[in-house]
Amino acid sequence: MPTDDNAIKIAVMQNQIDGLREQHKAHKEEITKSMTDLGDKVFTVIDGIRGDIKDIYEFINKSRGAIAFLFIGSSAFGAVITALLTHYLK
Repeated sequence: MPTDDNAIKIAVMQNQIDGLREQHKAHKEEITKSMTDLGDKVFTVIDGIRGDIKDIYEFINKSRGAIAFLFIGSSAFGAVITALLTHYLK
C-alpha cells in the first residue's frame, strides 16, 4: 500500500505543478500584453508632447519680431517720457 499512496501523492503534486505552470503562463501573457499597452500609451503621449513643443517653438519663432518691436517701442516711449520730464523739470 505505501507505493500506492506515494503514487497518488506524486500524481496530485504533478497535477498541481501543471496547474501552476498554466497559471504562470497565463499571468506572463497578461503582464506582457499590459506592458505593451502601457508602452503604446506612453509613446502616444510623448508624440503629443513633441507636437505641442513643436507648436510652441513655431509660435515663438513667429512672434519674435513682434516681441522685438514691443521692446523697441516701449524703450522709445520711456526715452521720450524721460526726455520730456527732464526738460520740464529743469
